[in-house]
Amino acid sequence: MKSIQFVLVASVMLLSACSSTTPEVSYVSAEEQTLLQNVQQYPKDTEALQKLVAYQLATFDEEPDLTLLSKLQSNLRKGLQLAPTDRYFAFQYYRLNLKKGFVDKHYDLDKWQAFYKQHPFLATLDVAPPVYVQFLISPPQSDLEKTKMLQQSLQDNPFFINAYIALAYLYYQQDKLELANFVAATGLKRNNEEPELLSDWVHYRTSYLEAQQCKGDIGNAFSEVASEAGRLTKLVPDNALYQSQLAEALRFQGKYTLATFAASKAAKLDATNSDFLFEMYFWDQKLNKILNDTGLDPDNAKAVILQTKIFANIAVGNWEQVTQLANVYRENDDSNFYGVVYGAMSYSMLGDEATRQRLLSTIEDEYKLDEWHIHMLDFAKGKISEAQLLDYSTDRCEQSEALFIAALQHLGKQGPEAAATYWPRIQALNIAQFYEFAVANYLIKHPLG
Repeated sequence: MKSIQFVLVASVMLLSACSSTTPEVSYVSAEEQTLLQNVQQYPKDTEALQKLVAYQLATFDEEPDLTLLSKLQSNLRKGLQLAPTDRYFAFQYYRLNLKKGFVDKHYDLDKWQAFYKQHPFLATLDVAPPVYVQFLISPPQSDLEKTKMLQQSLQDNPFFINAYIALAYLYYQQDKLELANFVAATGLKRNNEEPELLSDWVHYRTSYLEAQQCKGDIGNAFSEVASEAGRLTKLVPDNALYQSQLAEALRFQGKYTLATFAASKAAKLDATNSDFLFEMYFWDQKLNKILNDTGLDPDNAKAVILQTKIFANIAVGNWEQVTQLANVYRENDDSNFYGVVYGAMSYSMLGDEATRQRLLSTIEDEYKLDEWHIHMLDFAKGKISEAQLLDYSTDRCEQSEALFIAALQHLGKQGPEAAATYWPRIQALNIAQFYEFAVANYLIKHPLG
């Protein structure tokens, strides 16, 4: 998950840089001089003053300095004196002081809260309410207080998109996926073309559906995610993250060729997505691209590459290769329990029970295991039966893993025919993000001899 960026406007950094410099007399161009003369000639003409302010704002945004900031502040105050309800002067005065407060790390909350209420149109724009500026300047320590301030921000201004982004992310960090989904979806009702918020919703919705998939059949729930992920790539075609999110959503729908195409786009846009494309070849059953890959030194390969190779070799029954890869994989800092335990099981296919048990005996010391992992390991060691393992499984995801390791057990003891009945059962559970599911799909079409 990408990090949330609390960026109010691009000129904040420029303003921050100039705030520490000594004020200098700003150069007055001929155009600005003419505008100044018009204001002096017609001191009560708000249109003339607005033209001067617009020119100074454009100059300030291009090259901020404190002298020009002071002029702007003065002219905007004058505009509000002449026309207290004028939206242009009120918005620009509020916006300028919002940025200044953020940069100075000082903000008179009561003053600007009163100003905000005095000009209620501000609460209909995508601009930060005062409480959000205070949230950025002095963020509270507790999640409860952060939540309250962000909720207050949205109560004060339901059109402010950054507050939706921040609050949804806060819920996501707390593993409150339903709330993260709800907040992001609510924000999209205000602006459904905000790429960052749409990307966050795709991520949160995907995470939520992954969790729900363990509990029950979710049907075609990913169709909406894929549709929105596709719309996101149309809004921003050259963003690698958005292309990879589309690939992920298509993978969950079983549209593997389209998913691979989107993943290849992501890899072209950003080479760091090449690992994801490598994985996607596996789901698309393009195993030759994985099995024939010799471009990486196994000892220096990333864990995800090694893991993908382990499962690809399991799918085609290259048991010696599986065991070799598993031993390299377990030395990788990013390795996990599954690649090693399935690799250890593969020694049975080679008739090497002693090495299998030796490798299994190291797993508990090398990995932090939860209760389910311990049950799987006990089964692999022969301490519990298949029926006990399935009985210990608490959801469909664990059932899928139980069936897979049981199938490997049968492969080692009785051969492919005994294991073949397990692949349709794993496929029926439809845990689409699991390697076990991809292996089952492949072996149903390409049974081991």
